[in-house]
Amino acid sequence: MTLVENLRIATAAVMTLLGVITTLSLSFCLWLLAAAVLSKLFPRKIRLPDAPVTRFCIVIPAHDEELVIARTLSDLCNIEYPQELFNVALIADNCTDRTAQIAERFPSVDVLKRENPDRRGKGYALNWALERLAADDKFDTFIVVDADTSVEPTFLRAMDSRRQQNAGKPFAAQGRYDVQNPDDSWRTALMAGALSLVHVVRPMARERLGLTTGLKGNGMAFDRSVLLAVQWAGDSLTEDIEYTLDLLEKLNITVAFVPEAKVAALMPSTAKGAESQRRRWENGRNSLLKRRAFSLLVKGLLRLNPLYIDAAIDLLSPPIAEMAALLAAWILTIGIFGAEGGDWRLAAIFAGAAVFGLALYVLGGFAAAGAPALAYRALLYAPFYMIWKIVLRLTPRSSSEWVRTDREQQPVDDDLSLISETNVKTADRTSH
Repeated sequence: MTLVENLRIATAAVMTLLGVITTLSLSFCLWLLAAAVLSKLFPRKIRLPDAPVTRFCIVIPAHDEELVIARTLSDLCNIEYPQELFNVALIADNCTDRTAQIAERFPSVDVLKRENPDRRGKGYALNWALERLAADDKFDTFIVVDADTSVEPTFLRAMDSRRQQNAGKPFAAQGRYDVQNPDDSWRTALMAGALSLVHVVRPMARERLGLTTGLKGNGMAFDRSVLLAVQWAGDSLTEDIEYTLDLLEKLNITVAFVPEAKVAALMPSTAKGAESQRRRWENGRNSLLKRRAFSLLVKGLLRLNPLYIDAAIDLLSPPIAEMAALLAAWILTIGIFGAEGGDWRLAAIFAGAAVFGLALYVLGGFAAAGAPALAYRALLYAPFYMIWKIVLRLTPRSSSEWVRTDREQQPVDDDLSLISETNVKTADRTSH
């Protein structure tokens, strides 16, 4: 064979591999989109219980969050739920700022201070606190909320309703998790759209299909019995996904999706602020993929278990930005293959269909999830975001520490003004 023929064969092999990966990944996404649209068009009728009964403990793991913690605690202290049926506990984990002092100025918040520099991380903090809080039967269910989060007033009422419908079975659930600041920059607007696909469309689909929704790290709910049976992975960078898999494999518990229970968190608006967060997510996801995805897929296929198969494919499927990069690389190799004298026409037809499928998934998913209008306009910046992610991929840095994500927030003193407002609202609620 000539050099040109060898190059053409090699290009064809790469082109075929890229085409298979892209097509399978997109097919999985479109399958979930179809199920989500079905769920939205034909929602299941749910009978609301007459009165709330669940005793909740809202737990906030926090590490150096003095800029945002007062506003989050203000939301939680004024939630629309019987005061005697819920409590708020903040974990000040290895804090070096005023997070604990600010929280202590809220009369209805319990502050748990933890100092263990050798075991830093959200998983370690949760295990330490929940071991203490779940020691007795004072609470039925624990809610985990991040320190930079706004919480809908009806959050607990929605979780209580869903838990009562669970008919006494072990309860684990994920609320709707949105972006609080989509209008800060094109980056936060694009993140709002991308996360609507992961945090809303896919959970809606899995809820309708009877699969496990998957935990997203914020706005989560767990019965006390669940937390006593399975601990969080303290050393994991994606402890929420890890816990989802642990619940499924160890207890056969699926996570429910409760879209009426809404939270929204701040996202970094600059590349510098987003870098540490994105590296942590990507490193954690890559670690899980290597350790658990293939074994879970094999178990699922051997047992014909759709829960395992779906969870494994979800890990193996690339994020939307990487999927777009794979599609771009596929199109490029088709062009190279054609320039080398290969018959590129059939591959081009499939690639064109993939472009249409990707657009359908993104735009249809945005519509189904109710993504903000800014997210559509931010798609113009998607190529820049894709390149930024590829650069991060090519320059990996491993870290297991809990590092606070940089955000642009108002001064601490401005947030402290919320405390007096909280006290007034709490008093009004009690008097009723």
